[in-house]
Amino acid sequence: MAALHANLLPAPPGHGHPPRRHLRREPPEVVRDCKRLDGLMKSGRVSDTLDLFDWMPRKNVVAWTSAVSGLTRGGRPDAALATFADMVASGVAPNDFACNAALAACAAAGALRAGEQVHSLAVRYGFAGDAWVGSCLVELYSRCGALRTAEVMLD
Repeated sequence: MAALHANLLPAPPGHGHPPRRHLRREPPEVVRDCKRLDGLMKSGRVSDTLDLFDWMPRKNVVAWTSAVSGLTRGGRPDAALATFADMVASGVAPNDFACNAALAACAAAGALRAGEQVHSLAVRYGFAGDAWVGSCLVELYSRCGALRTAEVMLD
C-alpha cells in the first residue's frame, strides 16, 4: 500500500489551475453504462459493478467515481484508492464527486497520507471550498487521529 501512495497523485495538467468546466455530451452507451454502474453500486452488488466497469470500453469520471464509491461501500477501501489512482493515471480529471469518493475511501482505510494527497489534489483543482469536500476532509482527519487538522478544516 505504501508504494501505491508514493505515486498516487501526479500533478494535474495546467500547473495548478482548475480545469475549465464545460458540458460535454457523452455517447448514449456511456450514459447507459454509467446509470447501470450507479444502480449496481447503490444496490451493493460490488462484484457485478466491477464486472461491468471492467467491461466498459470507455470510462468517464462518473464511471470511475461509481467504482470507487462501490468499492468503499463494499468494504474494500484499499481497492477503491487503487482505482482512484488508476483513474488519475489514465488521464481522467477528477471532479468534486470523485474527490469525495476518494476521501471517503481514505477515511475508511485510515490512509492519512493518501488522504493528504487527495486533499492536495482537491485544492489544485479548485474543490477546497466545496462543503462536501470539507466535510469529507473533517471525517478523514478525525478518523486518522489528526484532530488539529480536522479542527482547522472546520474553520
